[in-house]
Amino acid sequence: MAMGAFLVGKRPVALMEGSGIGMSALILARGIVQKTPTMLIIGHNSTLGERYDYHGATRLVAEPVLRALDIPYHVLFDPGDIRKVIVEAQATIEGQRLPFGILVPSHVIREIGESR
Repeated sequence: MAMGAFLVGKRPVALMEGSGIGMSALILARGIVQKTPTMLIIGHNSTLGERYDYHGATRLVAEPVLRALDIPYHVLFDPGDIRKVIVEAQATIEGQRLPFGILVPSHVIREIGESR
């Protein structure tokens, strides 16, 4: 996980799908205890627009794990808010020295891809 980047002066970011949060729960818990700030950008989650049944497991774990570990998060519904959300999330991450999750619904990912 990207948390080790903080130890060498970097701003850690982990980009993953929702199941990655479930698979990383123990690492995230250790990061909380050790006050290791990390931005988590999470796709395939329980937000709107998940079309496929094989994403079912990812929908089940992302938000519940974040809530269970008391990791704050924000659902990014509007692609126009990306810059503001990243800046504010980073301020929270650095100020409180904790992980912060940004959940990115499928429609936002598609809109970003179409705009390039």
